[in-house]
Amino acid sequence: MIAGNSYGRTIYVAVVADVMRLLAGDADAEGGAEAAKAEAVKVVSPHSGLVLATTAAQTVRRASNKIALDACAGDTVRFYAKSGSNNFEGAVLIEDISPINDRDSLQGFALLNVERSTVTPHDDASVFPARSSEQDFWFWQCAVATDGEPHCSILIAVYDRDEQGRPRFAGHYRWGLQLTVKLPSPPPAVQTEERRHE
Repeated sequence: MIAGNSYGRTIYVAVVADVMRLLAGDADAEGGAEAAKAEAVKVVSPHSGLVLATTAAQTVRRASNKIALDACAGDTVRFYAKSGSNNFEGAVLIEDISPINDRDSLQGFALLNVERSTVTPHDDASVFPARSSEQDFWFWQCAVATDGEPHCSILIAVYDRDEQGRPRFAGHYRWGLQLTVKLPSPPPAVQTEERRHE
């Protein structure tokens, strides 16, 4: 999904987590055995397939934790998280995200809440005519500044549900995402009439 704004495009990146497998213990606790207590942050291997990132703005499909973007300086990148059930059963939120090796290409990471009309089916018998209602959307947002290959450390809060179906915090997980940001090449300089006739 790419939406336009007055400063450039807005590029949406979805971080999708397999909550059932995460909670089954397929991730490793930071710090080894000493950190294996419930409140420890568990590290998700970038190649495990437990978490993946996707976006419609991706130029080349590389790996579940690697995204290549053609972007322009001033474009906005918004990250959001969801589970395989679209947060209906298990749920995930991005608690923090920051580049760890390249702080120039993506700048100004901040949590953003936007209220916007969303579209829902008319009722349980018919989708159309669709209805609209107001809904809160949460993103981690940053701005594209220059070319680069930032590795982003993403802290994910995972929730399951208790016996009454209420959301219950189940643990923190850290996952790494590599983005390749490539700004378009400037057009070749246009020669003047005088220069062309020299």
